[in-house]
Amino acid sequence: LVFLNEVFNNDTEAVGALQEWFGYVLSGRTDLQKMMMLIGPTRSGKGTIDKVLIELVGAGNHIGLSGRDLQGEFGLSSLLGKPLAVFSDERMSMNGQRFVETLLRITGEDVVTVAEKYKPAWTGRLGTRFMFMSNEPPTLPDSSGAIVGRLILLYMPRSFLGREDTGLVTKLMEE
Repeated sequence: LVFLNEVFNNDTEAVGALQEWFGYVLSGRTDLQKMMMLIGPTRSGKGTIDKVLIELVGAGNHIGLSGRDLQGEFGLSSLLGKPLAVFSDERMSMNGQRFVETLLRITGEDVVTVAEKYKPAWTGRLGTRFMFMSNEPPTLPDSSGAIVGRLILLYMPRSFLGREDTGLVTKLMEE
């Protein structure tokens, strides 16, 4: 809590929202149809939050992605069995509308067909939750506004550049 209060400038609503997000990811639920977006300057704690969440869900249950990774014939196959997909420093510039449509389908619990190389296609609901971490909000084109309704947006205003605690993740996991 000391760490969270420090990175969110004692914003108890932001701390509570992040705690709920952790619970959502760890519970395996997808029915809230939400995604997390952490926006803040370099060294504001985004990566630390990601590392702690990876430790809690398990490295094998996490995947780091870019928007380009979901494109192409086999793009969704990397999400199979992954409850957490994290986009670090995502700046949507190519075919953003298709990317948004994919996010909406998956977070909306739609049935999707996933092509896998040298395997039969898989069809079902993906249990993947998405988290974005960036210094600036990515461009997510959606004239309907549906994507905005699915986002939990948290701003981390402080940079700890030059004052990093390299053992912080270990300390946080011990408590």
